[in-house]
Order: sequence, then structure tokens, then C-alpha cells
Amino acid sequence: MSQFTDDSGYSISYEIVLCLQARPLLIRAMETRNFSELVDPRLENQFVESEMSRMVEAAAACVRHSAPKRPRMVQVITIGNSYVVPPSTV
Repeated sequence: MSQFTDDSGYSISYEIVLCLQARPLLIRAMETRNFSELVDPRLENQFVESEMSRMVEAAAACVRHSAPKRPRMVQVITIGNSYVVPPSTV
């Protein structure tokens, strides 16, 4: 497990840092439906909100503090593969 040491010398795993930093951003985005902090700016806000919401929910589940409460990878892949491609992009 990779370690991160802060200025005080306290050592913590990168996985815990990810959970502590990412989860609040993801939860806030889900609550407000404002994905601007998470979306790649190159998309220029051109995304399907329902799909983004589903991906943010999946990401939030993946960074839960309790490992047993996180989804299995097959569940995450299923979520990612369940979107519908708009006819204009086919």
C-alpha cells in the first residue's frame, strides 16, 4: 500500500487520502447536480446529465470508507456499459 506523509510526519495511505478528498466532491455533485468540478473542461459542458450522474454515483460508491460496502468491479463495469449511445453519435 502506498503511503503519503503530511507535514506533521503523519503517514496515511493514498487510498485513504482518495476517500477523504474525492467522496465529499462526489456527494456534493450528486446533491446539487453540479458536475463542473468533476467534468473534463474539454467537454465544454457537452454531456448527458443522467449519464454523468450515474458515473458520479458509481465513483462515490467506489471510494466508500468501508471496503465491504464498495461495489465489485463487475458491478461498476455493468454501470459503465449500461448507457445508451445517442443516435447522432453512431
